[in-house]
Amino acid sequence: MLNVTTSVFSGWLFDNQTTAPGTSANFGSVAAGDVLVFKLFDQTSGLVFASDPTMSADGINHAYATSFAGGGGIPAGIFVGMEDLPLGQSDLDYNDDQFVFVNVSSTTPEPSTLIMLSSGILGLAGILRRNINL
Repeated sequence: MLNVTTSVFSGWLFDNQTTAPGTSANFGSVAAGDVLVFKLFDQTSGLVFASDPTMSADGINHAYATSFAGGGGIPAGIFVGMEDLPLGQSDLDYNDDQFVFVNVSSTTPEPSTLIMLSSGILGLAGILRRNINL
């Protein structure tokens, strides 16, 4: 994993076909808003494939990420699947390297919170405008 915001690279983890399922690794800490790029190094071809197309050998995104509810002994978190073949040779199954991030929290406000905040700001603006015109 590369934290683009801080330029910190976790190093290569989960060596091909020698890492047991369920193995955990610490990618380090990141802050809200940091931009993360996941990279996969294909030892056979020597190519690097990444979630950022500009860092992939073929210029396409090689990662799929989604929420994971947990199951099969794997905790809930953010699932990431990687594709290890270049465009044109790829089976596009995104199961060549898979991992789940845990201890991930989101601070994205809900739409109702944004509506209430916007209404409050508009109300304050109206009060200030009326007081200035008096």
